[in-house]
Amino acid sequence: MPIPLRTALLLLALLLASSARADSTPGADTIAVARIGAPQAILATLRGQALMVDVRYASQRAIGHIDGDLALRYDQVAAQLDRLPADRQLIFYCSCSHEEEALAAARAMPRPDDARIAVLVGGFDAWRRAGGPVRNEATWEGVFRVVDRPTGWGKTPTERGRCRYARDSTVAAAGRSSGCVTCLPPDSGATSLPGFSQRADAVTLVGRVVTLTAKLRTEGVDGAALLWLGTEDEQGKLMSFARSDSIAVIGTRPWTSVSLQIAVPGGAKLLDFGLQLIGAGRAWMDDVTLVAEPGARKPGAKIAVTNPGFED
Repeated sequence: MPIPLRTALLLLALLLASSARADSTPGADTIAVARIGAPQAILATLRGQALMVDVRYASQRAIGHIDGDLALRYDQVAAQLDRLPADRQLIFYCSCSHEEEALAAARAMPRPDDARIAVLVGGFDAWRRAGGPVRNEATWEGVFRVVDRPTGWGKTPTERGRCRYARDSTVAAAGRSSGCVTCLPPDSGATSLPGFSQRADAVTLVGRVVTLTAKLRTEGVDGAALLWLGTEDEQGKLMSFARSDSIAVIGTRPWTSVSLQIAVPGGAKLLDFGLQLIGAGRAWMDDVTLVAEPGARKPGAKIAVTNPGFED
């Protein structure tokens, strides 16, 4: 029985978020690292016994970090050990669901199993909830260059205030700009599907395979950035759905071409498509094309996409 499109999308978010967390759980690198809760970490820093080390990306740090900490990205720890003092406990923190980046930083230390090396359970969000001192260097708008939503593109469901949508005139795969969605880590276990979306008439596409192609770029994505396609009947209920989770873009990646196909079933009235960002981070989309493959004595045809290059 068909289910509403929004319900299906939210179920997809839960599945992908769970998959992303499972994939990011340390595998072969299982060196034991001490963990410390926020109240204990706050007390240790106030006593001068510990130094908090922020291993996140600069864009995350700019909108909130622990006061008096040291910024040293998780993938730079091994090369910059001389920046870390030897006379205090080092507590690494991030904004990850399972402290993945903090663990990676701790395991880059010469003696990660030393009791003076630890990761902050719950990361920055736990510190903030516990009342630890924080600093903000910039606003959302200043860090992420938030502008008006790109012409022709709608927003898919998201928690209010967690994500921002923009036409980014400083980043492009081609042309002058791209579409950008940026999300903070959720304050709770809530999951949504922030991203850009559009619709096209599916009546003339019934029985044919449609291919969606776009270029994606990511920065600090702790879940996944992916493309999706769906069809609806005349009541707005989901009939079919496809996603590019097998080739999802994660972490920090340069422009990557991603393609996805779906067969349009009989009775379909609308074709829905777009970008989804799972988890926190930043994703860009550009050069979107939608093509109906040849079939049923019909030649292949390009389907019109409004503002496919995010130039307006």
